Amino acid sequence: MKSRTFLGLLLLVALARPVAAQTEPGGAGETVAELSLPLHVARAITYQPGESLEPFRAIEELIRQSMTRPSLRKLLDHQLGKMLTPLASEETRLFAARNLAIVGGDRSLPEVARLLNDEATVSLACLALSTYPRGAADEALRSALANTQGKARVQIINTLGDRRDPGSIKVLSDLAGDSDPAVAEAAVVALGKIGNPQSRKALDTLFQGDAHLESVRTLARLRTALQLADEGHRDAVPALEALLTPSTPIYVRRSALAALLKADQKGAPMRIVEVLRGHEAALKPVAIAAVRDLRAKDASANFGGTVLPQLPPEQQVWMIESLAIRKDPAACDAIINALATSKDTNVRQSAAQALGQIGEPTFARPLAKALAATTNSDEARVIVGSVAALREGKATDQAVLAEIKAAEDPARALLVSSLAARRSPEVIAALFDEIDGSDAASAKAAFRVMAKSVTSETLFKLLTKYARLRNEKLQSEVETFIEQAVLTVDDPKVRSESVRAVLAQTFQTPGRAGLVRLLPLCGDTHSLNVAKRCLHDPEKPVRDSAVSALAEWPDASAWDALFGVQKLPREPRYRGIAMRGLVRLVSEQNAKPDAVLVERYRQLLEAARDENERKLVLGALGGAASPETLKLAVGALNYPRVRAEAEAAIKRISEAIKDKHPEEVKLALDRLTRKR
Repeated sequence: MKSRTFLGLLLLVALARPVAAQTEPGGAGETVAELSLPLHVARAITYQPGESLEPFRAIEELIRQSMTRPSLRKLLDHQLGKMLTPLASEETRLFAARNLAIVGGDRSLPEVARLLNDEATVSLACLALSTYPRGAADEALRSALANTQGKARVQIINTLGDRRDPGSIKVLSDLAGDSDPAVAEAAVVALGKIGNPQSRKALDTLFQGDAHLESVRTLARLRTALQLADEGHRDAVPALEALLTPSTPIYVRRSALAALLKADQKGAPMRIVEVLRGHEAALKPVAIAAVRDLRAKDASANFGGTVLPQLPPEQQVWMIESLAIRKDPAACDAIINALATSKDTNVRQSAAQALGQIGEPTFARPLAKALAATTNSDEARVIVGSVAALREGKATDQAVLAEIKAAEDPARALLVSSLAARRSPEVIAALFDEIDGSDAASAKAAFRVMAKSVTSETLFKLLTKYARLRNEKLQSEVETFIEQAVLTVDDPKVRSESVRAVLAQTFQTPGRAGLVRLLPLCGDTHSLNVAKRCLHDPEKPVRDSAVSALAEWPDASAWDALFGVQKLPREPRYRGIAMRGLVRLVSEQNAKPDAVLVERYRQLLEAARDENERKLVLGALGGAASPETLKLAVGALNYPRVRAEAEAAIKRISEAIKDKHPEEVKLALDRLTRKR
């Protein structure tokens, strides 16, 4: 049956077309695609869910082509209207309505208008008509109001509002008094959407009394006023002023005031001052925020120089934020003055942040002065951050470096720390100068900055400065920064060469000891050989560092040397360091318990001299899951004082290997039971 219907429609389409339209493309000015449109429409009309979507895709392609082809657009307007027939499925009619919102016009309007009178189809019609050209579509919507009720009428009213149809103002004004609350509310909202002087007048003269509808009317009045302001209409100012009465909700007044100050640039400065002098606290942030958009040339001077000092601290912070956006010379002068003279730390911090946001190099001086003057650590942190935020470039680098040279501790050290993000040769040279200076705090700050700024080319020089420090306390304090600096250099070869080269030319014991502690960060064979030689250094601090370095070595290449250390009788303290290092090295290989690892655990258990060392080894052994390590754990049951640790290791290993080695696990657990 469906097939016969489809064939019949095709026949009707073919018969309905003039002979000229069926000629080849060019003869009648139509393309093959245009000629196929009725066929696609006919197939779409008979579409049922689950069938091919090909006709819809073909129509969508023609709609895309119609954007540059008016004749095709008209043809689509006519053909899509046919798809609104009641014979079509809901999906087909929805497709047609959506696309008529793109290409719809006079040809499809009769079909669309018929849908307005039925509550079941009014939403489709309103969807399509939302973007139809002005004129006939509006008349169709207005005419339908007389024949509809309830939800259908509300949808039509909403569409008239969305279309901003000025011809609907009279009928919408009448409907604002409708007995149906939903219709009345929709009419008021639609008048607000239209947003012209006539709709404003209608809203101003409408009923008053119903609290809910009065609230809706107020919002509609606000919407109208805002649209008038956006369009630069002369009625915008009085419309916005009318919303500033004390009886109007505060959220409406805030929006109206913001728009009014933008719309009335000539009167805005005085209005702002009046608000600031008034008692309406909720409006003051709006007034101050409007300062940033004032077009008056003297606005920054007036509000920054005259008004700002008279405001309470909280409002001064807001005003500084607005002046920072203006960032003209007068605004900057006012912010600098607030930074220098305000007695409130929040105001000073806001001013410092504003200068950093604007970013002029010349701001380095007022910021440095403020840093020297403050005793508030939070404020100092903000100022340093603002100095760091000043825009990049040679002028800023020079300005900040000049302030560092002129500053005294502690401001000098803080200014040095602000250089962390700067990498120019002038800055790097200045940092090295600070390291050589007499001020320990500034030198420490310079080391901290250089830890992040160091490169392959500057690492050797930084290490040399570190090794030659005569202040042992400072050398100890910056050791962490030096470690960071070594790790900042990605190339391990450069790390190793730099550390070993500086070590070879360093003769001061503290410097040599510190450099030896850096060798594990290099981790190569050359560095390991140096660490081994330093085990026999005549200076004890260097030997101490060598043992610590081997205990922290990144891989098992240090095993033999470290194992030899734990045997040295002359330095008992080294034994504990070495044992902990050895246990760490074997535990890092637990994931692959091969013969080498098993042998090393055996060596450690044999070398352990007391229960603490055995406990240390057994704690690591439990993570190495193999039959061989299980035997070692069972053997440790012979030491009564570490029995608990041995049992824990046996149980842990057994659980890990029980599926692959059930016999070995059974024997171990039996032994465990017997030992009890």
